[in-house]
Amino acid sequence: MLAALLPGLREFRTPLAVGYAWLITLWLAVGYRAPRSDAAHGFLADVYRLAHAAGPVAVGVAVSVGAYLLGVIATRLGLDITYTLGDLLRRTPVGPATPGARRVNRLANALTLTVVTRLAERIVDDDAFRASMVDHVSRDDDASRGVYESQLLRNYWARDAHIRNNLAVDEMAGELGTELWDIAARLRGAGDIAALEYDRLVSEADFRIAMFGPLAALCLVAAIRWNPLCLVVVLPLITLIYAGVAARSEAEEELAQALASGRITDPAVDRLAVVALNYVDLNNTETEPPPAATAGTGAAVAAVAASNIPGTPSPSS
Repeated sequence: MLAALLPGLREFRTPLAVGYAWLITLWLAVGYRAPRSDAAHGFLADVYRLAHAAGPVAVGVAVSVGAYLLGVIATRLGLDITYTLGDLLRRTPVGPATPGARRVNRLANALTLTVVTRLAERIVDDDAFRASMVDHVSRDDDASRGVYESQLLRNYWARDAHIRNNLAVDEMAGELGTELWDIAARLRGAGDIAALEYDRLVSEADFRIAMFGPLAALCLVAAIRWNPLCLVVVLPLITLIYAGVAARSEAEEELAQALASGRITDPAVDRLAVVALNYVDLNNTETEPPPAATAGTGAAVAAVAASNIPGTPSPSS
């Protein structure tokens, strides 16, 4: 029962905390200008009377609901702004140093490992597939074919090298990357524990990133009203963005590793056991792929990481 409640609590936590943080910031920014209840008139006087009549419990509930609604809007806007700025930063000379760029690379490596691991299993289990791979690289004489096929069967690293050197692995990893969110959704629908862990880490990532905005604004208000040195606190707050991107990267990597190990299965990965594959020719250019292999591109993994769709992997600065 607790496991069923946790996803809902995580969804509630982020907007509520972000909303309260913004309310506190706004109160410190302009609250001191509000008149006291005995000096208020017009709309403010009516608000004070309503709060007095309703009592502290009702006021607390109303403030919490307002904070939640404010947080829903602020969280989405904050994440979108952070993702957009992160995407722009990745296009600059400092791009490789940004957490978003590292996340894209780590996701690409994890998905590539998934593809290579599954295809290595296919070499062992699928005689026709193994024969086609041997035909692609070996000479016509039976002796060389036999030696090469024996190496593929005995040595995983020989299979790994053969796959990476002769198949369009980046393209297949990119195609798998475009389905990463769909994979998580299918696992979630099946009640798989891997989906719960993925959602936990993604929710934690969103919480850390979304809290940066109101806390940075709070430092700005404090600097304006009291001491400019309060702006110095913004620098360590930037680590929230790094920590958020790290949590999201961990979620994606764990999902990819579970797919690679076979601990979880999904049709997107199972297709690698039957789909026709396009090889790389001797001049390192790809031969014309069959229709089933053209859905992905080498940049698809980065496209997934750059997506701003709520709930999907999103870039950060």
